[in-house]
Amino acid sequence: MFVTSETLKQKMACSAAVPARTAVAVLASLALCLTLSVTLFGCGAPKMDCHTQDGKAALLDAVQNALTSQDCTTAIDLIEPVYLDKECTNDEVRIARASSYACAANINFFKLIGDITKVNLNGKVFWPAMTQLFPSVPTDSRVAAGELSLDALFALKAVGAIATPLQQVNASSANPGYLLASQRSVDSNLYGIFISMSLIGAFQNRYGNPDLTTYAKQRNLGAASASAADLGWGDIMKITPDACSYATSVLTLVDSINEVSQQVSGKIGTSLSQVSAAFSAGLNFYCDLGCKGLLPGGTVASSCTIAAGCATCPLGLRNRSLCTTSKTDPVGCAAAGVAAFVNGNPLGWVP
Repeated sequence: MFVTSETLKQKMACSAAVPARTAVAVLASLALCLTLSVTLFGCGAPKMDCHTQDGKAALLDAVQNALTSQDCTTAIDLIEPVYLDKECTNDEVRIARASSYACAANINFFKLIGDITKVNLNGKVFWPAMTQLFPSVPTDSRVAAGELSLDALFALKAVGAIATPLQQVNASSANPGYLLASQRSVDSNLYGIFISMSLIGAFQNRYGNPDLTTYAKQRNLGAASASAADLGWGDIMKITPDACSYATSVLTLVDSINEVSQQVSGKIGTSLSQVSAAFSAGLNFYCDLGCKGLLPGGTVASSCTIAAGCATCPLGLRNRSLCTTSKTDPVGCAAAGVAAFVNGNPLGWVP
């Protein structure tokens, strides 16, 4: 029995404790609604070849089996060439790829739902909760895996959605991504909420030096020291690819929640709605300040010099590859604004 997005929403609506299962078993079942039927020929199964119907089914079946046996590496090795092949990739392949990399990111979906239902995510409680739920160090692969999983989810287009080139990422590839949450499928946004959470937590562990008892940050994100004067990623000159990816993850989380929150009931639906309500206006305000090079009260901060500001967080910030350290780049400057919000706003990652 394969899990559909409706089943997923029902599980998210349940506030009771959810039995923990291994990450790969969870992802294999959630994954992905892969209705795999393998037609046998004689004594053997069909060759795994994505260019034939039976071969593609056999290949996807092998990916699911690898995930079930917690072999994330084999799942990735099997699905990646299929995902990159324009003649073979489709939504089944994209979600299988997202699942395989989520496996490598060590995301235990059912346990995560159970954990989130136990936490009030409203306001500043959210940031330490993500830090606790998603540990990471620079030597592990959790950030890279989460980013690649999210790329595949971005390529799950909503039926009938129309996008301009500026609203896409990797537009010429086999798997163009869609930057507006409304252009992406329900499955994309539902799974994207949790992949974004995993990236937020991983980056905070790597760049905020959290106290491992309270999970409060001990330095500003991206800062070299614990001095409050070191703005870290809040300064455009210190924006890095990871800083941009962090800002993208924060915005993707809020965008995805806004798109699907009405479809998720129960305690987790309430928690997600609280996250969106708490952060949406503040993030847009800080993106504008980041572009202007200011903090609340007029304090010079990000070094940016866009006098007109950005009004809202620019669409381009949903593409983690677009940030630069130019003082006139709205995407990089808005990323500095997102970091400033998390570093210093009362609803951010503050004691």
